[in-house]
Amino acid sequence: MSLPLIMQATEGYSTFNVLNKSIIDDTRGGYTEGYTIGAQFDGVIVLDDSLQAQEAQKAGVTGVYTLTVDKSIDFLKWHTVICRKGDINDAFRVVTKDEKSTPSTSMLNLRQVRLEEYEVQNG
Repeated sequence: MSLPLIMQATEGYSTFNVLNKSIIDDTRGGYTEGYTIGAQFDGVIVLDDSLQAQEAQKAGVTGVYTLTVDKSIDFLKWHTVICRKGDINDAFRVVTKDEKSTPSTSMLNLRQVRLEEYEVQNG
């Protein structure tokens, strides 16, 4: 399910992939943990530049973002790692356990989760 057209016209609109943690053959007879590209979905990502986020960044927290997706995207749980489509080095991790969503009576079918920048260790 895709986002409403008004959301697709937003500056932060992107296609994302879930990164699945897996065991990968290291081609030398051993194995290592890494990430593989998983499900694809659309969303709008916005950098949180609130005073609270700025204070958190001063304390060492990486960039904090808000991701808006369709309510049908229900697999974005706490600590799920995602990336922008095709760029595993542009990764984020879900840091909310309780996302915000529009009421069931609303014509907009959206939910929001908070993300932090995340460095993927692949191999």
